[in-house]
This record gives sequence, C-alpha cells and structure tokens, in this order.
Amino acid sequence: MRKTLILAICTLLLAAACSGDSPGGDPGVSGSMGSGDGTADGSSGGGTVVELGPDDVVLTAGLVRFDDCDTLLDYLHTEYSARVGPWGFDQGGWFGPMPLPGVTVAMSVDEAMTESADAPAAAPSVTAAAVEGVDFSGTNVQEAGVDEADIVKTDGRRIFTLSAGRLVVVDAASRSTIGSVTVAEGWGRELFIDGDSLLLITRSTSDAADGSETVLQSIDVSGSAPEITGTVNVQGSYVSARSVGGTARVVLRYDPQWSFPFVFPQNEGAEDVAETANRAAVLNSTLDDWLPHYTVGSADSSTGSLMVPCGDVHAPSVFSGFGVTTVISVPIGGAFDPSSSTAVMAPGDTVYASTGSLYVATTRWVEADTFADDDAAWEEAWRQRRTSIHRFDISGTEAAYEASGEVLGVIHNQFSLSEHNGYLRVVTTVGGPWGEESDSQVRVLSTGGDVLVEVGSVGDIGRGEQVQSVRFVGDVGYVVTFRQIDPFYTIDLS
Repeated sequence: MRKTLILAICTLLLAAACSGDSPGGDPGVSGSMGSGDGTADGSSGGGTVVELGPDDVVLTAGLVRFDDCDTLLDYLHTEYSARVGPWGFDQGGWFGPMPLPGVTVAMSVDEAMTESADAPAAAPSVTAAAVEGVDFSGTNVQEAGVDEADIVKTDGRRIFTLSAGRLVVVDAASRSTIGSVTVAEGWGRELFIDGDSLLLITRSTSDAADGSETVLQSIDVSGSAPEITGTVNVQGSYVSARSVGGTARVVLRYDPQWSFPFVFPQNEGAEDVAETANRAAVLNSTLDDWLPHYTVGSADSSTGSLMVPCGDVHAPSVFSGFGVTTVISVPIGGAFDPSSSTAVMAPGDTVYASTGSLYVATTRWVEADTFADDDAAWEEAWRQRRTSIHRFDISGTEAAYEASGEVLGVIHNQFSLSEHNGYLRVVTTVGGPWGEESDSQVRVLSTGGDVLVEVGSVGDIGRGEQVQSVRFVGDVGYVVTFRQIDPFYTIDLS
C-alpha cells in the first residue's frame, strides 16, 4: 500500500479580525495553498483563493421557531407526512480495570472493591490547589478553556476512574484507593470534574423509540467515599459533551422515527394502501412520539416527562434529516433543570465548542427520490453532499440555539471546525463516492441573524485526495490530505 501525503498550510487573514468577537467590515478571506505533486495527473493541486464581497454572500438554512406546542406539532405533521411512503419514512460494555503505572493488581476487582468499602483510606490532606498544565496533566482538549469529557479525570491530588461498574477514587500520591461507588449500568462512560463534584455520563438502553438512553449522575467526592447526589435518565444517544466554567453541555441524538406503527405492503398492488395508513400514523402522532423524555431517579426515561419545552425546540428552514439533537446544560455539582435544554429537529454527529459557542454538525439529508434507480444521479448527489451546522450560544447559563447553515462537502471530525474572532472555519472534502475528482476546501462562516453566512473560502486543496487531519492555530490552518493507492502487479514467472 502506498500513500501520497500532502501537507497544505492555509493562512486565513480575516479583514475583521481586529474587531474582536463581533465580525464586521469586509469579511474577505485570502490565503495560499500548496499540495506538492501528489495528484494522479502530476499537477500541483495548488489552492485557489476566492474573494467574496458583500454581494457574493451565500445564505444558507435559517431557523423555524415555535411559539407553542400546537405550532410545533403542526410543523411535525406537515414536514414528516410528506416524507412517508409505503415502507415508512424515506430513510435515505464494560471497560476492564485500569491499573496505574507501577501498581501491581494482586487481587480480583471484586476483592479490591470489598477491601475498599471495608477499610477506606483516609482522604488526602488538603494542600495548595494543584494547577492543571503546571503541576499535573489533564485531558487533551481542542480549545483552551473548553474541557472535554474523558474516561479518567484528575485534580492533581486524586484520580477518578471507572472499573467494573464502579467509580474509583485513588490518591495520586500514595496510589491507594480512597473509596468507590456503584454507578449506573451501561457502557462508554465519561467524566467531568469541577472541584469536589463529578458529572458522570453513561450510555444505556431504554424502551425509547430507538432504544437509546443516556444517564447523567452527579457525584460528590468531597468526603472519603464518593456519593451519588442525583441521577437523570434522558432518551437519546450520547454524542459528545463540553464544559466551560463548570457548566457541562451534553449533546444527545434521539431518533423517534423508529417508533411509528408503520405497515408494509405484501405486494406492489398494496403500496398505495400502506402509504395511506403510514401517513395517517404520522398525522395522528403527538409530541410524545417526537420529543425525548426524561426521568429523575432510576426509572426508564420513556416513562417520564418531555425533556425540552416547546418554545425551546427549533428547526432549520430547510429539512436537514430525521432525528432530534438536544443540548442539555448541566451545572457540574448543581441541580438539574430540564428547562435549560434546547433542541433542533435535525440529527447531530460531530460536536465542536469554543468558550462562547457550541456547534453541532452532520451531513445534510439527501432526498431519496433524488437518486432512486439512477446511478449517475446517485453519484452526483454524493458529490453535492453538504454539511449542516447548528450554532448554540453557551456564553450564558443555558445553551441558546442561535443559527444554522451549511457548507458544500463533508467534514473529517471535530478538528475540521474552529472558531476564531467570531468566525467559524470549516474544512470539508467534496467529491464522488469513490474519491475521484475530489478536493478539499476551507470555508469561513459568520453569524448573520439566525443564519450562518459563508463569507470566504479557499479551495482546490489536495485534488483526488481526502482530508485526514486538520489543526487550526490562530490565523493559520494546517490540513493534511493523502490518496491511498493499492497497486496490482502481474509477474511472469515462466
């Protein structure tokens, strides 16, 4: 296997960079790209600079806001009944113990937990607070000041980890166990820490439409034994989370479209009857069928109350796919308030946050009839895939849904997004399903009202290749692309 590696360095000079967090003036972008000679035809694949003035601004999807529950339900009936057919909607663990370095595990996990419970070590003495990045290393994060959930956390004095369904607290100096507590059943657990408080996020299952549930638990670790002080179960799959200033923003994706009692035709002649019945199921649905629920305590979330108030549910003005993305604001160590949640009627797959904004991105929905039974149309639809991006303002206590937009192409991961001086920089790859004629682009977006507006771009990066890594540092973006080649050789051995 041979790989062609391209390092493209893009200097993004924002004309309004000196104006702080409020973009203004002429939002042009200039830059240069170099991609070496790694393209299939030997061309340089150098970057093309595109200057956009005020008359060239491209507007993308804005927001639909709902004043009350009746308006929201009318929207759901209208939007989704148009997308139902005879076959329903057109749908285009456990982690083992983690011994510390230099520590020999001389007993079973159960024995260790029993010993810890019977004879807990004394809590470490309180000394001057250790400073992360100076006295100890914390979680590797994308943005300074924005913490990311992790499977292990430390405050320099104590190490918090998860083992055999329990949260274990270890004294960092003596490496002895201080205490432990049994946590919610599930897998893929992650933690936040703020002082003597932890927020534990656990992926679990429920009787929800899509079978998903996320459990949020507040844990007090001020004493010798950790204590769970609150548990909330929410319908939806955990996507990711960020924490700024002691408040966590937890992003969940809920897929209610799987819950409808659709019927399916047994033959071609029954398709009209099935479509009529399925449309009736959508038109007779209630908000309970569409929005995620929550419970406080150990009860299944599907039996609880609606998670998000109707006035805090929004939708892009252009249909962006099935699913509901919910952003829950949870003070680490504080009381849970469901009214602090907000939602957008669109799926979410990738999360990025700065200290003041949280962005949720997903590849935009492509209508199935765009490429039905037409390979050429399908390939063209693939080349025209777009990424929908939703911005939430997290500068306050609650996350406020602010704007939506989209860019041509698909992103690689969270590092393809970066906010700087009020602008969002996005790196995407555009091309066919087999990677031919692909190239990558850097696009710059600004918030204009409730719309993310594209104000500049640099394109034609790494032609015929895919983005593999992206980093932004100030005004400079670093993009790595390469093309994967698998040669086939025929050898005459006569």
